[in-house]
Amino acid sequence: MIFKVFSVLSYDAHDVFNDNIDLRVITEDEIVFAGTFVTRANVDALMVGNKRSFLWIDDMVIVEDLRIETIRDIVITMVNDKFLSSAFSKIGSIKEVYGDDKSFDTLEAGEGGVSIVIEL
Repeated sequence: MIFKVFSVLSYDAHDVFNDNIDLRVITEDEIVFAGTFVTRANVDALMVGNKRSFLWIDDMVIVEDLRIETIRDIVITMVNDKFLSSAFSKIGSIKEVYGDDKSFDTLEAGEGGVSIVIEL
């Protein structure tokens, strides 16, 4: 099976150890999942910045860093260990999320965005 991983916005992590990124994981059968990778340091920074004793983010996966290789490896683990649909939310089909003129083969990340293709 082939998967595509795209960032929602451009990939401009100034500090790959203290940031977060919203991702879409798209399956070959055209299902789109959404979630956020957040570094441990960013969790701390967000809690201190918000002066709260908790942090809540939908579909959050806490990661060590946001290097492209790390994102790729974690998504592979999520798929292989069958917890993609538990960690991320299914938000619809490619056509529902990106439009009727899009398909798995034609879908590409936006300019400056993360674009990873994983073949398992």
